[in-house]
Amino acid sequence: MFIGRQREPALPLDCSKKQLNPDYKLPLDELPQKVLSCVFKYLDIPDLRSLARLGDPFSSATRPFIYRSIVYSEKIDERTDTKICNYNRYLHLVYTLIENPEWAKYVSHVRLEDPIRQRGKIWTVKLNEVLRENELRLMEGLANKTLLDSLVCLLDLTTNLHSLHVPTLTIKQLSLLNLSSVRELTISVGEEDSIDDFVGIDLRNLTSFCLLFEKSTDSLLTKISKHLRKIGVLEKLEVLELNYRQREFNELLSPTWYAFFHPHTELVLPKLRKLVLDHCQIGSKHELFSRRLIQTVPLEQLESLTLGVYESSHKGSKHGSETHPTFLNHIASQFRNLRHLILKPSGNCLLCQVRSVIDFLHCYPHLHNLCLFTNTLNSMNRQDLAAALTGCTELRKLALFDEAIHMKLVNHLKRWFIYENLVKFKTYNHFECEILQQVENLQFERYVSTSFEAFSTANSSLMILFWRTFLPHVKADTLIRDLSADEFKLYGYNFRIDRGQNLIQMYTGSKFGYQNLLYY
Repeated sequence: MFIGRQREPALPLDCSKKQLNPDYKLPLDELPQKVLSCVFKYLDIPDLRSLARLGDPFSSATRPFIYRSIVYSEKIDERTDTKICNYNRYLHLVYTLIENPEWAKYVSHVRLEDPIRQRGKIWTVKLNEVLRENELRLMEGLANKTLLDSLVCLLDLTTNLHSLHVPTLTIKQLSLLNLSSVRELTISVGEEDSIDDFVGIDLRNLTSFCLLFEKSTDSLLTKISKHLRKIGVLEKLEVLELNYRQREFNELLSPTWYAFFHPHTELVLPKLRKLVLDHCQIGSKHELFSRRLIQTVPLEQLESLTLGVYESSHKGSKHGSETHPTFLNHIASQFRNLRHLILKPSGNCLLCQVRSVIDFLHCYPHLHNLCLFTNTLNSMNRQDLAAALTGCTELRKLALFDEAIHMKLVNHLKRWFIYENLVKFKTYNHFECEILQQVENLQFERYVSTSFEAFSTANSSLMILFWRTFLPHVKADTLIRDLSADEFKLYGYNFRIDRGQNLIQMYTGSKFGYQNLLYY
């Protein structure tokens, strides 16, 4: 008879002393580290850092989560990202990992941005320009090293790094880094970059590529695309993002993004699942660009699409009785598995923009998540849009933004908080900030701006009373009720529906969560 090894108990119970005591409570620090890790993975970073200060076993159990995602950026998820406030803190992080190299294995995501957008320049700064004298004494012999040298050291240590976001580096600086383990990469290219430097970068494991490009980089984008195909990266890519970075306010946009697809006339991205075209110029060349996209991208297997394109359906002429198709309409017939769609402001004819979305939803009612930015929803097209959305029986999440309703919302909020309830109205600026941030970082489960969420939390009761009136005013209550979706982000605010109780709830912040709004 085979006798297996006796398993150790999950908890360190002392039967002789305390097993018979019904009031006995097991101290948290006596739990095994595996159990603590199972608990700690549900905590936010601020809570984890507080626990880490208690010493072992808490510091050991929280370390994998604290070091998992390192971010120096204005865009940060405080629940999962460890924020670096400045480059001084960044150097402290590198020094800590040098002193404790076994901790570096926990780092899987690094995001480093420069708020003042001095691409490449910040990395040439020497350590003696950043650190104080007492800190430099700890790093003897390294005073003349640069921030780039420290980044090279960081990537040599973090052998399990999977995601790297470094748009502040030039291509020449990027070529000095060890990227062999990186699967998700975000970089930027400018006029000063050279394809010769890009050729030397090891991208063997890359499956997600985000390319931020500036004006006059058409030739470089074409060469990068050809090289990625030559080394077999394009055929492995599952995510591709092309994002135009406008450096001047009045800068004229050109269809630079098209240069990435231009050299190919056949399918080159066979495994692509997600495509993002952001701040990309199309103009009136819908047919030309859509034809090349159909040739090179397997749109029939695409699961997620983000279109932030600038287009013109009838440039130089007024909107007539006929609705002109948009870029989305030209590629709509190719979709088979598309489930997530984000449509950002396009600068197109307002009537054509909304009409094209309505026509698309009638042709393809299989979306699970939809985010739509419009400029003017009136009583007529709002009713048509609601009818088209009702036909999307698989819809789970809907985000809807509209500038006309935003203006109406702000005016109602001012009247409500200033005149009727005598509360100093501060949310206007926060509201505008929240909308702008949600364009770049859509969140259904929370608000992006901390100030916006703080105002909503502090005035949660008044917000509930306000939305009980405003939601029916813009017919949003019937929209929520009639759709199959359960989660909504309407005009910047989060809602959800409990169909078992015929109840619509509103999110007022992390403190109170969702609160009952109205029954239907």
